[in-house]
Amino acid sequence: MTTLYDAFKKYPDASMDIRELEEQCATDPETLNWNLAYLEKCGYLELGRMEDFPPYIAAVVSITARGIDLVEDEKALKTRFNINPL
Repeated sequence: MTTLYDAFKKYPDASMDIRELEEQCATDPETLNWNLAYLEKCGYLELGRMEDFPPYIAAVVSITARGIDLVEDEKALKTRFNINPL
């Protein structure tokens, strides 16, 4: 979500290509897909779907206002996703 937040700050009216997100997050399509589906169901992201865009769940991704608010509240973000500082 922080990657999408950073992209939003640069280009508030744009969505991120899912392939670019995959690269920036250093993950694979399967892991990315289930995480994006979950975050969408939570209301943190919006997925721009196309009929056929294998192996991805969507073509583009954008952060929602709810996602922005969560990222900006570092304590809430860490609590929500059980992130512990090293």
